[in-house]
Formats: sequence, structure tokens, C-alpha cells
Amino acid sequence: MEYPFTINKRLFSELFARHRDTFVAFCELLNNALQAEAKEIRITLTRSPADRLSETLYESITIRDNGVGVSKTEFRWKILEIATDAKEGGKGIGRFAALQLGAAMRIETVAFDLVEKCFYQTAVTINSTGWDELKTLDKIRLDVEHNKLEEQKPYYEVKITNFYGDTVTRRDTHKRVHKDLTPENIEAALFARYADTIVRKATKFIVNDKLIDPANYVIGDVESIAEEFMALDGSTHPIRYQFMLVKSTEGNHRIFLRVENSGIQTVAQTFNYDVDIPEDNRWFVFVDSPYFDSNSDPFRNLVLSEGLDPNATHLLDTIKSYVDTFLAKRYEHYRTFLEQLKADEFYPYKEKKSSSQTRAAVFNQLAYHVETEHRLLNAKNKVRRLVYNLIDRSLSSRDFEGLLADTIKLDDQIIARFRTLLERVDLDDVITFSDEVASKMQFLDFLHTLVDCSEAFMDVRRELQWHSDFVFGQETGKQYRGVAGEVLQLRTGREGWQPGRCNRGIANNHRSVFLQRKDSR
Repeated sequence: MEYPFTINKRLFSELFARHRDTFVAFCELLNNALQAEAKEIRITLTRSPADRLSETLYESITIRDNGVGVSKTEFRWKILEIATDAKEGGKGIGRFAALQLGAAMRIETVAFDLVEKCFYQTAVTINSTGWDELKTLDKIRLDVEHNKLEEQKPYYEVKITNFYGDTVTRRDTHKRVHKDLTPENIEAALFARYADTIVRKATKFIVNDKLIDPANYVIGDVESIAEEFMALDGSTHPIRYQFMLVKSTEGNHRIFLRVENSGIQTVAQTFNYDVDIPEDNRWFVFVDSPYFDSNSDPFRNLVLSEGLDPNATHLLDTIKSYVDTFLAKRYEHYRTFLEQLKADEFYPYKEKKSSSQTRAAVFNQLAYHVETEHRLLNAKNKVRRLVYNLIDRSLSSRDFEGLLADTIKLDDQIIARFRTLLERVDLDDVITFSDEVASKMQFLDFLHTLVDCSEAFMDVRRELQWHSDFVFGQETGKQYRGVAGEVLQLRTGREGWQPGRCNRGIANNHRSVFLQRKDSR
């Protein structure tokens, strides 16, 4: 049976509105399943065959839930009437978020039809190739299949195919497969996004037949605390904090601000939270408040508003202050030690500043473990002057494992943990370097839109691009010509490059790169 699309032309452009990235678009489909009261959501990731040349990671992604399906009678106005009132609380375009991942999607559903008094399986395949060039979808007709069934459990399934290749994603980066959608990251990303739902076991999330089990992620009990938030205008609003300690040695502690979306608490903003605590794992803090919902527009622009909008700054400062207070109480013994350490005459960063906050935190936590074992600070043992100096120097040279194991007698687990922390010190430096390069390239792109592109201008831009490629391994094996005419050969692998003369450069902490002429060795 053929059905046409029905769409409010004024809202047609919203059908192609870009979500921030493909993981956010993917989660829109999961939100639809939760709103349909699904108790189980199965996600099947099918990778492109290894023996077939393909520029896309996935051949297909399938999402199947056991929530309320869509009946034969309702299918046309619930699925194919876009931007109408078919979906309470929205325009009903969320189901087409799949088209940000791939150009084609197949919807298949089973539900009991109250009009015909029987079960029907309904299916339609939608291929959006060329749609973005249309002014309306009214002339597109879709072949919809209806099959009468004996009694069967309802379900709703979306299968995404025809993923976008490099030609499209270079032009439209919002269509790239986000890192949180990769096989190695998706489970942890889904847990972070739907932690409360997963922990309460309200809905099961199953990825490639593997259940996302909260026991694999959560340590101890989730602490939920109700407080009040006072806005700058004097009004008060309830606010709820949930503190969850998650098994993870990677990434940062994180704060998630959530809004209500058709009855589902949905993450709207995420912030990395840096704090100096002796904790191997990561804290996830979820923050809910009706204040976020009643101020939805400025709230969704919270990241851009911070520092510009006093209300946004006040909100973030209040949340961060509360989290600080909670963790200070949780790690009170460490906080007391830090106060004593920083006041100590032999603390190495009392007179000189640490090269990074992460490095200072690594030193503080190492000193804390030394204190636990040897009580140097508590006993005012003057050997701590030597020990603190050795720890600080070992962080600079990276030759710290022998010191910790043989001299200070710390165990292997602690040493492994600080090896990971030191890798983060290097990563902080790389991020700072890349941000500087990116900002300069963005500025040059802006100038390019204002003035004609001279050869000198292009030389500067190519030089910056080379710096970025050299650090992060892009355009492997290609050559770039610098502003002085020298030929620059990129490294052929992560360990295979040879920097030129370095002054605390790539070989040490990634701060600066001094290029060397090909004939100057």
C-alpha cells in the first residue's frame, strides 16, 4: 500500500535539523523507545565485512524495543505525518534522527489494531538520498507493508543502513560516526547517558546480546540528595543531586545536567569536573531540577552563556560548589592532609608553580600514599625534603617507577595507577597544543572569507595544518612544504616519526615543535 508523506511545510527544515553529533541522534531513537514504555531495548551493531572494501564502520545498526508498537490504523498519522500533534510533547520528528547516521532506514512494528481487532506487522523502508534538495516531501510516496498476524508481542524496530562515507562526512561532520558509537565505547557511553534508568533496572539495554549490567559499573550505593537552588532573582527551586561512583580509570569525573523530555530525564549538558582526590574510579553526578525545564532555552545554551550570562554562571558555580562540598566531606582525611602538605616548607610548588594542575594532583596523591606508609609529614621527619624533591624530579624525567618501588616501597597497584595519571599529564599538554593550533586555523579560515587568498597566507595555513597532522598522525606519509621552502615528511606511524631539534618539544611534553630542514641533519 502506498502512502505519501504529510508535513507542515513551515517546519520542513526541522526534519533535517542537525543534532550535535550522531550519538545524540542515536539517543533520540532510544528516548522514543523509553517514552513508549519499553522494558527492553536491543541494539545490534553490524560492522562492515572485513573482506570487503568499505569506508564506513557499520553496515547496519538496529534498535528493537518491546514497548508499545504502532498499529496498522495509526501508522500513517503517527509515522508519516511529520511535525503534527501525533506525538505528545513534540513535533514527532525524533524518529527520523536515524537519517543523521545513514541515508536509509527501515521501520518495522507489530501492534494490536483496535479497529480491525487483530495484530498487524507494518513495515516501511525510507531512503532519504536527495531529500535535502527538495522543498517538500508531499510528492514522495512510500510502499508500506501490512501483514495480518496471529497474536504476537508488540515491538518497534528501526534498522539504519547506507551510512555516510568520507565524501559526505568531510562536508557535514555531524554525520560522522561519533566515538561513543564505536563498539569499544558504546556500552560505557550508554551507561553514562542512561545511568539512572539502568541502575533502577527500569529498562534493560542489550548491545549485541550483552546486557549492560549496572553491577559492572557502579561501586556501592547511589546517593540521592534533595536541595534548593536560589536563582539571582531570589526565587527558589528544588534541585536533586545523584552521586554515583563508577568503575573507570579513564576520563574525568563528570557532571550531567538533565531535563525532562516527555517524562524521560534526558542529559542536556555534560561537564568534565576536575578535582584532586585519591580515587582510582570516576564520580558521575546527575543534577535534576524543574528550573532547567522552565528555563529550557537559556539552559540549553548554558555552555555558551557561562561567563556572559550571570544566571548561567551563578547556576554552574552553585552546582560545582555543592559537588566540591560533598567530595570534601567524602575525602575529608585527604583534604586535611592537603592543607598540611601545601603549608609545609618542603612542598615543591610553594615557591614555583607546577607545569599543570594534573601534575600537581599526581604529586599530591603520591605524597599522600607516602604519608600513609611512612608518616613523614605527621612526624615532621626532615627526610621528606629529599623524598618530595625526588618525587617531583621523577615526574619530570618519567623515571618514577624505580623510585616508587625500590626507594619509597609503594606497591605495584599504586605505581600502575600513577602511570595512568602521568599519561593524562601528557594528554593535557597535547590538548592545549591542539587547541592553540585549532584556534589559529579557525582565525585564518575567517580571514580567508574576508580577503583574497594569497600564497603567503596559504603557506601559513599549511604550516599550522602540518603541526596538527604531525602530532595527531593525520595525512600519514604525505609531504608538506613549509614557509621557508623546506620539505616536511610526516611520520609513518605513531612510534616512527623523527622530530627535528626540540626544546621540551614533541619528545618530552608536546609543548613546541622545531622543524628541521631535510638537508640539515
